[in-house]
Amino acid sequence: MQLAARTAAVSCAALAWAGIEARTKDDLPVFGPSAIHKGLYHQFGFSLHGFQLGPGAGAVMAERSSMAARRPASAISASTVSFPRRSQQDEDIMSITRKIRTPIMHRAVEANGFVFLGGTIADDTSVSIGDQTRNILGKIAGYLKEAGTDASRVVSASIFVTDLSKKKEMDAAWTEFFGENLPTRATVGVADLGGSALIEVVVTALKG
Repeated sequence: MQLAARTAAVSCAALAWAGIEARTKDDLPVFGPSAIHKGLYHQFGFSLHGFQLGPGAGAVMAERSSMAARRPASAISASTVSFPRRSQQDEDIMSITRKIRTPIMHRAVEANGFVFLGGTIADDTSVSIGDQTRNILGKIAGYLKEAGTDASRVVSASIFVTDLSKKKEMDAAWTEFFGENLPTRATVGVADLGGSALIEVVVTALKG
């Protein structure tokens, strides 16, 4: 392969590609258009100094212009990309609805067909972890109802507890609430949840 290059007027005498000549098409790089000019294949391309026209560049551009001119109108129209208007269902899926505002967050956010509930702790944190769990799940049921869904559609949950030795008591209240509709779940031990809270629960449910 023979390379034709222009010397760029910059420091370090950097060279800018002006074009590439090759005896066979297989010897050309994979980028850029090519054309035969005086028995050789030619390409042209870019450099740090902009677009460079090298040997045979005119032949390349002339060939591509000729191909475009010979292209039937049906082929041109077929290549036109059209973007269909979004349906109302698509708009509903892409919309975000926030509900149950608190000073620092919304308890529920609806997006993409899901309802995301923020962390929930018990109203009375002086009771056992089992009773705290029951209170939390009751509150979650109310939040889900307000968001237009219910506990049977909960798909995922994250649970944070301050004492993993009491996990069995929490599990009993959990399975009592969900029955056969147990969601996927992760239980994480943490040092503190604020005050005397023993458990905090985050869930995600399908809408409707």
